[in-house]
Amino acid sequence: MNYTTTITGLLFVFILGNCGNQPDLIEVHSSAAIEIISEYQDKETNFKNVILSSRTSIPGVHSNLRGTRKYELSMGVGLASSIEFKRLMVDSVVIPLAVLRINGEKKPGFLLEESIEFVSISAYRRMYGTDANVPQVHEPVVYESSGLRLSKGAVLEYTKDGMPYYLEIEEIKIMPKIYAP
Repeated sequence: MNYTTTITGLLFVFILGNCGNQPDLIEVHSSAAIEIISEYQDKETNFKNVILSSRTSIPGVHSNLRGTRKYELSMGVGLASSIEFKRLMVDSVVIPLAVLRINGEKKPGFLLEESIEFVSISAYRRMYGTDANVPQVHEPVVYESSGLRLSKGAVLEYTKDGMPYYLEIEEIKIMPKIYAP
């Protein structure tokens, strides 16, 4: 067997092994999701050049961690008052935010108090296997359900003056996977 056939076979087994592992969630039709999001639109904050990308890293070690998906949201933000980024909703789950960078510099917390030309927000979603024969190296993280089932794109939740607002992101740019040796 050659290298390509072996890799193809392993990928096939990996994909089949992950089928059916998704928990049952309350399904909200996408039109209802848009109505909910539209109700909490912020007319004063200006988001420019919003790009959400996703890249999956597959670990090279044998453990219950199947992969880590990094979401990176980059944009420019024009503000009338300060906002605080809260969470990212993708598919049907809420993914906690991990890092805020302003003009390339890592900042503590997720508060933005002035207009910025380049903001980058990272969030990580870890995927776990449940095979009993695989070492349970990592404690699985259970992600909160968003109550929405988004067929594409994502939603960024943020607050301003104590009120929640939602930014609808229409598309996720999928980057090539990274495989550890």
